[in-house]
Amino acid sequence: MMKLFFFCFLFFIILISCDDQGPGNQDPPERVEMVQKWPGCDLLEYEAGIDPVPSFSDTVLQVMWHSHPQGSKLSEFWIYRSAEPDGSRRYNRIGVVKVVFANAQDTVFIDTEVKTEQRYSYYVTAVSKEDKESVSSDTVWYILDPEAIPLYPPDNYTITDTIITFEWSYSDPIEPGVYILRIEQFYDENYHPLVYADYHDSMYEGHMSVTLAEEWMKSPTYGVPFRWRLDCIGDDELHRGSESDWRFFNIELE
Repeated sequence: MMKLFFFCFLFFIILISCDDQGPGNQDPPERVEMVQKWPGCDLLEYEAGIDPVPSFSDTVLQVMWHSHPQGSKLSEFWIYRSAEPDGSRRYNRIGVVKVVFANAQDTVFIDTEVKTEQRYSYYVTAVSKEDKESVSSDTVWYILDPEAIPLYPPDNYTITDTIITFEWSYSDPIEPGVYILRIEQFYDENYHPLVYADYHDSMYEGHMSVTLAEEWMKSPTYGVPFRWRLDCIGDDELHRGSESDWRFFNIELE
């Protein structure tokens, strides 16, 4: 009798243990960690954190987070946004990023529904395969300013010298204090190494020009097109600015 009681009791304990590990009792995933911008990151090969993205058709913002350590247990990430001035409330889910590869997660969301002069705040949550949602990540925010207009060299222009004068204008009455002139060599969408990026103080005249001698190039390959753009840096380098569209040019030395 005691033996039967013992086996019944053991069987009951095993059932409870299995039930605790069932789909409805899994813990939610760990908190997502956002990629925060830091001073000078816009001068690097790969720009990280929340940042404007050049686009001919839309004004867009990039939101980025770190790869999640529990990737194999996740189904997707949920992106939330608030347009409140202080970002303290009224967050709505605006996007979903599926987890397809646990060890190579897509950790970027592009928000195409944004306007200039408006503060946007974001956080991200991780969702498990059992539909458990993590607590919210830390918050990032950004304000898009009007874009600079690249003028020279114009798109698809051919230059016969390595000394180049870049020109651009800014139509908004309040100009940014600093611009970043960024030049890349464009092999394709996946490979476009940085050859120049540096700050240039605004002249507050609505029109800017910067002349670069041949030392601006970092081992370029002639015959491969270049592209350039202007980043406007607002009064808060980490949270305010814009990026112009790209302009392409070629260098053919005689």
